[in-house]
Amino acid sequence: NICYRAVNAQRLSLRSSSGQNLALEDLDGCIPLTPSATTTYTLEVEGRSGQVVTRQVRVQVAVPEPDTTPPPVPSPISPSGNDYVLCQGSSTAALSWNPVVDDSAPVTYTAVLERGSAVGEDVSQVTGWTPVTQQNTQASQVNITPFLQRGRVSYRWRVSAQDAAGNASNPSIWLNFRTCE
Repeated sequence: NICYRAVNAQRLSLRSSSGQNLALEDLDGCIPLTPSATTTYTLEVEGRSGQVVTRQVRVQVAVPEPDTTPPPVPSPISPSGNDYVLCQGSSTAALSWNPVVDDSAPVTYTAVLERGSAVGEDVSQVTGWTPVTQQNTQASQVNITPFLQRGRVSYRWRVSAQDAAGNASNPSIWLNFRTCE
């Protein structure tokens, strides 16, 4: 708002450096303005004797610096440490992690799940990894039950975060787990 007050005036106007000219009817008041760039406003008051008085105010528009800082790396929680999932009494499995806080919220997480290839029956000796799924969510967990195979299969997973400004974190460490027979 630009506020003004004039005494014994017969004409008032407000002119901007961008060419906008507003005739003011009241001797005092406030004008709401929303310049998109730095602008100088000139109040011109003509008194009853014809004398003209001007006053200026410069409104500086500050453009915020773009956010270029990635969010923190999410901390994976479970499953981990070669946990077993989908065992007796368990019908669902989910990847979960601690949510992160970022100035450019909301944060979207990308969880990556890979299945291990083993030589023979020894699932502890994984020889390679095959991508199974990659899921994006704003929650701090994803259901992976439909992507898992029962029967002592090795899996690994990790998660990364991306903020609303498009900055991406590094991925977390890989965590391993297995399914039951």
